[in-house]
Amino acid sequence: MHVHAPTCASLHDRFEAAGGREARRAAAHRQARQQWINSIEQHVPAALLDTSIDRINAVDLLDELVPILRKVPETGSRIYQRLATIFNAAVIDGLRPDNPATGRAGHSARPSQ
Repeated sequence: MHVHAPTCASLHDRFEAAGGREARRAAAHRQARQQWINSIEQHVPAALLDTSIDRINAVDLLDELVPILRKVPETGSRIYQRLATIFNAAVIDGLRPDNPATGRAGHSARPSQ
């Protein structure tokens, strides 16, 4: 029986609810924690959030995030880092083989502004 991988949005919700290390750090201040959640919901297009986590690739991320990185570099960088954290959780959970938000050896694949 084939089990469908969760969407990026549902994994984000599960990761946040489980209190992942990044979410716990952000939770030190309630406002910062809410900002962590809101930034993904506000800036990542629904089409990407609703895509199965195992079907998102680096090109998908770059297509959606380069405009944010160019318009608001600091926000774009934070979004990219937060998505990388979510994808790391997906790799650890065996939901995908790699993290499309990182290059080889864990270096960020995020384009320079």
